[in-house]
Amino acid sequence: MSFRAYPKIHRLGKEETDGILDGHVDIQEKIDGANVSMWWDEEAGMVKCGTRTRELPLDESFNGFQEAVRANPKIYEFLKGSDYRLYGEWLVKHTITYPDEAYKKIYLFDIRLDNDKVYMSQDTVQSVAKALDLEYPQMFAERVIVKEDEIKEHVGKSFIAANGEGVVIKSRDFRNRFGDHAYAKVVHEKFKESNAIVF
Repeated sequence: MSFRAYPKIHRLGKEETDGILDGHVDIQEKIDGANVSMWWDEEAGMVKCGTRTRELPLDESFNGFQEAVRANPKIYEFLKGSDYRLYGEWLVKHTITYPDEAYKKIYLFDIRLDNDKVYMSQDTVQSVAKALDLEYPQMFAERVIVKEDEIKEHVGKSFIAANGEGVVIKSRDFRNRFGDHAYAKVVHEKFKESNAIVF
């Protein structure tokens, strides 16, 4: 299998996310790190790694991410010969300040089969993360019907830091007006300001 980028998460209120709050959703902490992926390359006979936009050459560390993957035999055993793709966040210093012990870890947030457009349930993702000794971005709420104002109560909070980037709103059943499965996000105003300064 070749590299496949993780779909863009659109801000809540964009036309790509219209209607996502009409059904049950999960509200998950959005981790401020580097988007990464892992999959099995049958031709090469090995686990390959990617960033948000590209496959990583074998000799590129990506701030220690590839070394962490190679050092974890459970990832190899899980992916070997499979069509699974693991998507997560490699936590390195960016805009949000996390405790030192939180960095240089993989936070697994989604899994899907290569040709399946629907991601696995978050219960499954959490179970796999535990089995593979990976971290998992915690949920503020699961399978709830909420209004936008209720979501904003969680924005800026974090399970692992004093402040958080925001939240991701997930629904496996949602399809937008374009027929695409999509997630939504709400990012804290302070994060947007800090992020603008950084970039």
